[in-house]
Amino acid sequence: MPKDYLSGRALYIFRKPQYTRAMKTQVTSILISLTLIGCGEGRLTSLEDEQDIGPDTSIEMDAGSDQNSTPDMQVLEDVGVPDASLPDMVPDMPPEICARLKVTVEASLTLNIRPTPSTAQAPVGSLTRGFVVAAVDLVEGEDVGGETRWYQIESPRGDGYVHYDFVECTEDELTTMPIGYYMPFACNAQHRVTQGPGGGTSHSGNAAFAYDFACGSGTSIRAMMGGTVSRLSMATQPGDPCYNGGTSACSNASNYIMLAHPNGQTTIYKHLNSASVAEGAQVSVGQEIGKSGNTGWSTGPHLHIGVCDGATTNQFCQTVDFSFVDIGKPGNVTVTSGNCP
Repeated sequence: MPKDYLSGRALYIFRKPQYTRAMKTQVTSILISLTLIGCGEGRLTSLEDEQDIGPDTSIEMDAGSDQNSTPDMQVLEDVGVPDASLPDMVPDMPPEICARLKVTVEASLTLNIRPTPSTAQAPVGSLTRGFVVAAVDLVEGEDVGGETRWYQIESPRGDGYVHYDFVECTEDELTTMPIGYYMPFACNAQHRVTQGPGGGTSHSGNAAFAYDFACGSGTSIRAMMGGTVSRLSMATQPGDPCYNGGTSACSNASNYIMLAHPNGQTTIYKHLNSASVAEGAQVSVGQEIGKSGNTGWSTGPHLHIGVCDGATTNQFCQTVDFSFVDIGKPGNVTVTSGNCP
C-alpha cells in the first residue's frame, strides 16, 4: 500500500470500478509536491526543463486512451488533511493484537480458559482478576453478550481461549506461578479439610502438621511442588485386608508416594489406590502422581499429606509447619485448588 511519507499515513488507491460520484470529484490528478505540466503520450515533464524524465518514472495511461481519459488508478490528491467523506470509503481494519492481556473480571469471579472459542466444552483452567497472560491470536467464536471475538492465550494456568470482554491490553509483566506448595488436587477442584495440624483424631507426633482432605476413591492427586519421586509403595492391592481401610493395625499398609523437592524438603501423599509415576521420575507442580483411595489406617476415602524436612524416604517422617500458596493454612473448611500450572 502506498504511503504518505510526510504525514506517515497510508494512502488508499481506488480502481475505476469502485469510483462513486463523490469520489470522482475528489480524485482528479497526481499533485504531490511537484508541479506538473503537459501529459504527452503518457509522460510527465517538469516546469523547470520540460525534458523527458525517462521510462522509470513515467506513468502509462490505459491502452488506447487519450490524455483526457481517466487512468485506471489515481492517488488521492489531498495527502495532508483527510476529507470528511473518506471514513466511509476506507475498509474496516482488524484490531491490533496485544502482546499481553490483563484479566478484568470482578475480584469474586474467575475467567474460564476454554479449549475452543466457545462455552461448549469444559474449561481447561481459570484466571483471577489482574492475572496477565500472553496473547497469541484474536479469533471469531461463540457470540457471548453480542461479542464474537475471543483471544487465544498462553498462561501458567492453561493454554486456550478467553472471551474478549473480560480482558484488556496491558504492558504489565506476565504473571508467573509463585514457587511453593499448592493444594494436591487439579486446578479449581474443591475439597473439604477434614483434619488439619494438631487434629484430635490422628494428627499428633510425627503427623502434627499433616492435612487430611475428603475425596472419593480414584480422585486425581497432583504434585504440590515440582520434584523427584523418591519413594513409592503400592503394596496394598484389592482383596488385601487393609485395601478398604482399617484400624491402627493397618497403619503400615497405606499406599503412598514421596516427592523430594529442590528446597530440601519432602512431601508425602498417603492412602492411595494407584500410582501414575515411577520411582526416580521427575514431576512438575500440578502433574498427576496417583489416584486417591482408602488404603491403610483409614475410616473412609481421603488423602493425607504432609511436608517433612530433608530428603527422607521414611513414610513416618516428622512433618513440619508450612503454608499453601493458594489456600494458606485452612481450617476444616471446603477450599478450592489453585494448583493451575
